Amino acid sequence: MHGSGWKHPWTVTAAGDAQATLSLDIAAGLEPYSYHATQAFVLSEEGLDVTMTLTNTGPVSMPFGFGLHPWFDRDPDVTLQFKAARFYLEEPQGISGDPIALAPELDFAESRPLPAGWRNNDYGGWTGEATLRFPARGAGLRIKADPIFKHLMLYADPAKPYFCVEPQTMASGAFNRGGWTDPDEGAIVLAPGESSVGTVSLMPFALGA
Repeated sequence: MHGSGWKHPWTVTAAGDAQATLSLDIAAGLEPYSYHATQAFVLSEEGLDVTMTLTNTGPVSMPFGFGLHPWFDRDPDVTLQFKAARFYLEEPQGISGDPIALAPELDFAESRPLPAGWRNNDYGGWTGEATLRFPARGAGLRIKADPIFKHLMLYADPAKPYFCVEPQTMASGAFNRGGWTDPDEGAIVLAPGESSVGTVSLMPFALGA
């Protein structure tokens, strides 16, 4: 569900006051594919840019997807806003199931509070932008992602003091559904030596500014 990269130690290949680059090299063995991945973090006056790159370093085509998993404080007055086209049902173990039409009660096209009940679902056809507002803090956060990030995962458990808004390139479970060639599923297949890259920007702003 979360891939393999997060399970391994990464190497810091560059670091400065406002930037850092991490890299990871995996050789086929316990895992079926070989790849080189980097994460570049750049902090500016506008916010934080995170650029992810993955190169297939093996001899066979490699299917994959990548994304970020940011966590946020679940303030009582927090709101969320984003546009998407589809809602994926949740299957056992948290894997995304079949997509359905986006019903009004599931839609965040207009700013609204987090759901009162459990939500652990992927939104497909995401436009690449989301806005979080924290009125009690007088602050908000805009998330903007490159077009390669076609999906947004929302995890919101009302029993937890946090929630997650996760830009990702594909719906989890896409490989199980045979979605390798379905552009809506977002799975990426890299030929040997081929690379893929995408940037997610997180930009804070003051409410009322």
